Amino acid sequence: MRIIFFILTIFSTVSSANVAPADLVIYNAKLFIQDKISTEYDAVSIKAGKISAIFDSSHSPVSPASKQIDAQGRLLIPGIIDAHHHSITATGVGFHIPLGTMDPSKLQLAEALKEAAVSNPPGTWIFATVGEQIADDESIDAAFLDSIAPQHKVWISAYYGHGDILNSPAMEALNIRELPEQDWGGHYQRNANGQLTGRIFEYAQWIPRAELFNKQDDEAVIAMLQQQAQQAASFGITGWHDMPMLNFSRYISLLQKADLPIRVTAIPMPFISVAKNESLPKPQKLNEKVWVQGEKWILDGTPIERGAALSAGYADRPGWSGRLNFSEQKVKAILTQAMSKQSQLLLHAAGDKTLDQILTLMESITGNWEHLRVRIEHGDGFNPELINRAKKLGVIVVQNPSHMMNPAISATRYSADYPVMYLKTLIESGLPVALGSDGPMNPYLNIMFARVHAMRPQESIDVATALQLYTRGSAYAGKADKLRGEIRVGLDADLALLSQNILEIPAEALPGTRSVLTLVGGNVVHNEL
Repeated sequence: MRIIFFILTIFSTVSSANVAPADLVIYNAKLFIQDKISTEYDAVSIKAGKISAIFDSSHSPVSPASKQIDAQGRLLIPGIIDAHHHSITATGVGFHIPLGTMDPSKLQLAEALKEAAVSNPPGTWIFATVGEQIADDESIDAAFLDSIAPQHKVWISAYYGHGDILNSPAMEALNIRELPEQDWGGHYQRNANGQLTGRIFEYAQWIPRAELFNKQDDEAVIAMLQQQAQQAASFGITGWHDMPMLNFSRYISLLQKADLPIRVTAIPMPFISVAKNESLPKPQKLNEKVWVQGEKWILDGTPIERGAALSAGYADRPGWSGRLNFSEQKVKAILTQAMSKQSQLLLHAAGDKTLDQILTLMESITGNWEHLRVRIEHGDGFNPELINRAKKLGVIVVQNPSHMMNPAISATRYSADYPVMYLKTLIESGLPVALGSDGPMNPYLNIMFARVHAMRPQESIDVATALQLYTRGSAYAGKADKLRGEIRVGLDADLALLSQNILEIPAEALPGTRSVLTLVGGNVVHNEL
């Protein structure tokens, strides 16, 4: 399957090897060019960080002066670009309960919390990550947590990032008492008596979470960034679009000190990494591997906690259709300001009601939206009518395959005719699509998820298409398609030589893939050869 909006002729992709001696040549490789393995070429030469030639090594001998690597018939792909990554994910300021499961029961949580309270001094922060069982059980609230750990500050987080539970000492420490001004994007749940239950949602959870993240020392943050980047390079990820919750100015400073082996497009999040009264940083290139670009807003939740805003109600909660985080006036102001500043927008929008609001407001504002490359992150609720409107506006959809692997949510939350989780249809419509992890980093696991698509199997895609979305699709989403994302002469030599041919192996074998050689700008950043 081809990605229609990216079709290029093979003549613009390859070049003769009759050039000056290269810095490096990789030969005897299976080259992934366009959407398939090339039948004509098996070698790539690299000069000054760029791909200088693509050729058949049996007919164009490599200069003796060049450093040569025999790929031994392995698959060489463009470096993968993770279009949706969150680097700073651990608070590092307390005890993290090792529950051993993504979806513990109430009893499992209670027993683990009781043990943590006994083994940690009073006043310690205690954190746990849970799934749908806890998030969906409203009997688990501040009072329940207080009954087990009244002298500790307890924060229970949902693994999917939307909807947390705090006990009373934690709320007191974070000064969570009254709602801030209207239209701030968050929500505190209250009981029938108007008292806070400890259940907090959206910006109500992320703003205080960012406060805790910022208590980590510089060395811990740098180590976290470096560890993640090395892991990324081992997968053949050569860049990611990072949306940190850490104070953005501090994050940028530490990011440059960390000197990561991969490229980073750093994306600020207003109210979270950038305080409400602070100005967003201007788009800028800080060095060859670090860009600051765009701004991310979260406009609704997810279907897991029933926070995605739907045009119809949730099938398993009559009368409830989710929640928009901001008023229409606020969303229009966000869009208007972005057009005025020519700032790329990344908009988390999971429900079809949220998508309709965004597109309606964009249609009402004069300007070249296609040039701005507005991104919809997730876009679970796209339907054919919304797809057509988005296409006219030049909207990009960044999908996360790990989100497609919970058919139970699809079956319980939505009516049978709700158009959840389009992928194949988005691509065939000609809408630009990219892939990001927003979960497990392993890109080959995510490619398997896209290949399977458990929630909507008819929307699954083949491995070659998923690979294109993870490379040139993500490069386009990051406004870097003229620099990288393909094996093409003149582009950055961001490449990965894989341990197995992902185009030919069974789907279940995909997650075991690694990169045996990863290059960023022609420099080796990971090597297992």
